[in-house]
Amino acid sequence: MTEQRQTIREQEKIQRPMTNNLKLLKYILLGILFASLLYAFEFFEKSSEEYILAKKEYLEMKSANKEALTDVKKVAIGTTQYEKYTSVNNDYKKSTEKYKEAIKQEKVFGFDNFQIFAFNLFPIISLLIYFILNLYKSFKNEPKNLGIKFIHGVFITFAFFKLFWIFKTFQDFSKPTYYLMTIFSAYFVALGVYLINRQQVRRSNKIKKKLLKVSYHALKNVKEEKLEEMAKVIEKPM
Repeated sequence: MTEQRQTIREQEKIQRPMTNNLKLLKYILLGILFASLLYAFEFFEKSSEEYILAKKEYLEMKSANKEALTDVKKVAIGTTQYEKYTSVNNDYKKSTEKYKEAIKQEKVFGFDNFQIFAFNLFPIISLLIYFILNLYKSFKNEPKNLGIKFIHGVFITFAFFKLFWIFKTFQDFSKPTYYLMTIFSAYFVALGVYLINRQQVRRSNKIKKKLLKVSYHALKNVKEEKLEEMAKVIEKPM
């Protein structure tokens, strides 16, 4: 019976690392899947060939129309219709300039207005805080689970990618530099979370050690009839 138990324990010891490795692999594959979905847009063309051709034709016709209109204006010079057109056109130019200035004033970091800017920014900040909190919890509750930390890291990296895109932080840099900066930002956030958690664990351990010392002295000096009651109090989880 004893040999059987020993064999079972040995098998469990062998299987445990394999189970942990499979669990880690599962999380890594999930992380890669999430990363692929989050950055999949980079592998698609910005515009279809039909759109590019249609735009090219539109610009050519716009230019031709402008030239034809110039010829009509030359012929119409001196007529009542031309004078009316000139008056209306001047008012149109003034209103256009006023409208363009209003559009410029309405823009926030390249977005048409504050509502669209907030629509893009606030959800990303919320998600960033959410995944940072979850990363902190994973350090606290599952310190050896590297897979879940990898997944949180993927989402934190994407959140920084979106933030940099929203604020046009690295618009003058190349794409590789842009991506590297997002990865470094996520890494430093993760490192910060890890260090904060480690500091809290150390502080918690110090408190526990002090409480154990107090408990030891309490048990040592307590009356014999109160010994069992004191032991129960000490055994209660902190």
